[in-house]
Amino acid sequence: MWLGGYNNQTCTWSWSDAQIAALFDEFRLAGSPRTGAYFLADEPNTAGTCPSAAADVRARARLVRTLDPDPSHFTLANIDDPAQFHAFAGAVDVIATDPYPCRSGQACDWSLIPAYIAALRAAGVHRYLALLQAFGAGKWRWPTAAELEHMIAQWQKSDWGGQITFAWSYGGGRLTDHPELLSVLQRLNADPHFPFPQP
Repeated sequence: MWLGGYNNQTCTWSWSDAQIAALFDEFRLAGSPRTGAYFLADEPNTAGTCPSAAADVRARARLVRTLDPDPSHFTLANIDDPAQFHAFAGAVDVIATDPYPCRSGQACDWSLIPAYIAALRAAGVHRYLALLQAFGAGKWRWPTAAELEHMIAQWQKSDWGGQITFAWSYGGGRLTDHPELLSVLQRLNADPHFPFPQP
């Protein structure tokens, strides 16, 4: 469940605490069997201009926990800067991160994912998800099926808790137009412990 996100221009939440409480009440989120997690923020403080961001995320996570005390429903934030992993450690139940290794006009940088994993461990982050690159826009390109398999294989060498796929639709491109990537993701979803090969 997306909860509005964090505005990096104003360093405030897009939705107020009262709006969050009303959302929980209106849709009965805490008791819904469809609720699995609450996505609080995507890349908060990505430019390093919001020094209160980690404290703000902690406070929002506490609010969500008062509204839904079920420990099987976790809070999540996507932190894109490894230098900020330590600040956000413990702010939410699970941290996601998005090292996208395949850039336009270049070979994939296979040092990126291991570096992020090492930074997560150094920051004491024990519960984390990977955002897998399944898009092409701006400075990033669509990966090949073999490159996506390589990404997964690198993450499988960590103690990741799973993955979020970015993106089903982004920058004018659709994942459904790339059946070769969907096939890789379907294989992963069918058996998360299937060992993907590294080239």
